[in-house]
Amino acid sequence: MDGRPHRIVAVGEVLFDCFPDGERLGGAPLNFAYHLHRLGQPVALCSRVGDDERGRRIRAALEQAGMATEGLQVDPDHPTGWVSVALDGAGGHSFTIHCDVAYDHLEAAAVARLAGAPGVALYYFGTLACRTPRGRAAVLGGAAACRGRRLLDVNLRPGCWDRGQVVACLEAATVAKLNHEEVATLAPLLGLPEAEGAAAEGLRRRFDLEAVVVTRGAAGAAWYHG
Repeated sequence: MDGRPHRIVAVGEVLFDCFPDGERLGGAPLNFAYHLHRLGQPVALCSRVGDDERGRRIRAALEQAGMATEGLQVDPDHPTGWVSVALDGAGGHSFTIHCDVAYDHLEAAAVARLAGAPGVALYYFGTLACRTPRGRAAVLGGAAACRGRRLLDVNLRPGCWDRGQVVACLEAATVAKLNHEEVATLAPLLGLPEAEGAAAEGLRRRFDLEAVVVTRGAAGAAWYHG
């Protein structure tokens, strides 16, 4: 395990995507932390799992990858997060993100301690783990404790977000990343122009962000900054 002080903290959901043919470990904060770890960056994942078989599998996977586990909380009352994935005959799929799971009950004080540790230069967080009042308080409390940059990964999943939640997250961020579909969804809700570039610039100015990154799938990404 990397014993260097972590400079990056990724907080939020860690879960299993449950396909008809098996389960796959996932969650945007986990993916972000894992790839940074592979690049040699000292990163800590801050999440919460249940005291169950899936939670133990997650801890074992992090340890096997050589990743830090001090930020992985264990919840005695709620299960590890999971997503049911249904496939259709045309090759498409639909997701059911189950609620009231362990990562919805992050312990705020533990998040703040990790995020506010000396030397933390980047705090990564997303909207999904802010879908409950307790989760939102913990995640945004960590953002307030961090002395470095705060990167928001917007993740608008059906039934897991509302306007107030997204606004609170944007107010806590210094950089925001979202995809082109999310720009189109948020623009009318936030009174922004319809055109993607103008909407991204409006978002950056309105929330005093250093930059807004808009991803476009195979078409790459755009970086809007002052």
